[in-house]
Amino acid sequence: MLALDAGDLLFRSQNIPENKKEQEVKKAELILEGYRQSGYNAINVGDLDLVLGKDFLLEQQKNYQIPFISANIVDKEKGDPIFTPYLTWKIAGLKVGIFGLISDKIALKAIGKVIPDLIVKNHTETAKEMVKKLRKKCDLLICLSHLGIKGDQKLAQEVKGIDIIASGHGRSLLKKPKKVNNTLILQSSQLGKYVGKLDLRLIGKGPYQLTEAKAGEEPSKKQSQFTNAVVAMGNKIKVDPKIAKLTTEYQRSCGQKR
Repeated sequence: MLALDAGDLLFRSQNIPENKKEQEVKKAELILEGYRQSGYNAINVGDLDLVLGKDFLLEQQKNYQIPFISANIVDKEKGDPIFTPYLTWKIAGLKVGIFGLISDKIALKAIGKVIPDLIVKNHTETAKEMVKKLRKKCDLLICLSHLGIKGDQKLAQEVKGIDIIASGHGRSLLKKPKKVNNTLILQSSQLGKYVGKLDLRLIGKGPYQLTEAKAGEEPSKKQSQFTNAVVAMGNKIKVDPKIAKLTTEYQRSCGQKR
């Protein structure tokens, strides 16, 4: 199993008042510790994750051992990626590759003036580079995207070879994945209200032509299939005692009552 996030994890606004900064940092640290304990495998960098600057995010990444990724946020002077561009895993005998993208238009508008020492490369060209680099050595290729649904649909049309796009920045709740060419596009709303669960049954080596498995039918022996569920994070979900303790400590530190 892989646990993934498409970005905008830490903050909800581009503008944090100075008198709210300490509390917002505490909340960000609560989220990071919760993700660390939950064992997330990869988190894409969204524009709201960079509100307090790249040095803040890099420091938090180090402190909490959080696997932030982004293939097209680069150092303005050196041209090198600021975050890890991609990660790979071997799961059930298959090689899985995941890379992160942020929209160059969104990022430049949101953070270009705030963080002048970074640039955001064209996301479409970067995706093509990632596919070229990873496709031959990975059976399954996933893009953690911060383009929004329309941007992801366009990306899937223009860049062949991505099996799955986990979409961020938008707020859509897709109970059924969108399919563009042979790419599945997933999105599960915002603010941790829902968790998307995609199960895959893969036949052979990728790239794959994934079809939805029908309820009650025997799994296909020839066709790679998926099932998708979107789960609401409501009162019916069992509370993890360790995460509950973190939340209580945060509330006390902010003078809040449960």
